[in-house]
Amino acid sequence: MRLLAILMLAGFAAGQTPLPVASLDVTWTNTTGVGSAVLATRVFMPVVSALDDAVSAGTAALAPATMPARGWPTVVFLHGFGLQGRDYEPLCVQLASQGLLVLAPDTGVCDHVTLTHDVLANVEAALVASGDPASPLYGMVDVGRLGVAGHSMGAACMAIAMTANPGFRCAYAIAPVSPFGYLPAVVDVPVGVAVGAGDTITSWSQHALPFYDQSTPRSGVKMIHCFDASSTHMSIAGLTGGTADFVRTADICAGFFRHFLGVDDGGMERCIGPAVFADPTLVAHEQTVIESRIWPAATPRIGQLTRVSVAAASGSLAILVADEVTTGLPTVYGTLLLDPALAFTWAVGSASCGPRMDAMLAVPNAPSLIGLSVAMQPLAPTSLAGIRFGDATAFVVGS
Repeated sequence: MRLLAILMLAGFAAGQTPLPVASLDVTWTNTTGVGSAVLATRVFMPVVSALDDAVSAGTAALAPATMPARGWPTVVFLHGFGLQGRDYEPLCVQLASQGLLVLAPDTGVCDHVTLTHDVLANVEAALVASGDPASPLYGMVDVGRLGVAGHSMGAACMAIAMTANPGFRCAYAIAPVSPFGYLPAVVDVPVGVAVGAGDTITSWSQHALPFYDQSTPRSGVKMIHCFDASSTHMSIAGLTGGTADFVRTADICAGFFRHFLGVDDGGMERCIGPAVFADPTLVAHEQTVIESRIWPAATPRIGQLTRVSVAAASGSLAILVADEVTTGLPTVYGTLLLDPALAFTWAVGSASCGPRMDAMLAVPNAPSLIGLSVAMQPLAPTSLAGIRFGDATAFVVGS
């Protein structure tokens, strides 16, 4: 296993403490019968054991990770035309440092058909390896938390592969080639798109916006961010160094996957939080809310004010509070995920902060509240179905 230097971590806006990252080159036999006969893939993963002696002092200061019991949430990343997965090391390292396992195929370099088949084959091979006690990836892949991402041609392959979705819960496209109108393709899970106004290859108007418009998630949110004219097809994916557009895109991408793969509700903060819209390189943003999302900007603590935000369509909304998230009670407004006997309305307002509604939670300075479990759920307007109950979040009050 080759331990990578941690790249550009100080430049990212995330509050998540980065983890040390290792990479492993694997060659799996493709058992699906289509695509590459041999799946050459670079795997990026959080380090879960003692660090090598060769690790630099700066990297060694980072503590090894504790792997979740079910394995790591896993993202398959698909390269652009003429490139390999390993060319995207800065982006893959950033994602892995946030507690994600990243599979970056080196196959299908100039062949979108092969790369599309290899998406599904890589998932199957990784799941087999994760179940094999003799594999270095044993126990590492969480089959219930799979995501997919791609750059340029890889984003188009991602969309096409979604027609045979093996269980991907979300997808993220960077400077995508839009396959819609040319090939059967569907993205029916939460999807994010990032593009640069200086991209002359897969431009906002001809590729990125059509890709966004024709993606049709059934849940969650779809969003698109466009950065200024200094942002090009290559820079936004980190292929020209740690440019400002790449730093922001990588952070949004990491937050997107952490949120929709169930790692951290607060990942949405990195997608549409105040820092994103204060970024001078961001020139356009659109968002469609199929299911409202709620998150605290930070862990609520006694004696402090904490912002709680809801991603919603325009209009009035309410935030309900109870002591825990439940299995759910069907209603005419969707599923209530709080105990109806204990739930009460904590805040009402409107989505007036761009794509969010913000409310301030004041926790009294009472030590008895430390460890208190709190659950919240929005009743909010959506882009397609009117007022609906959104997803719920739960947290424990800190000291």
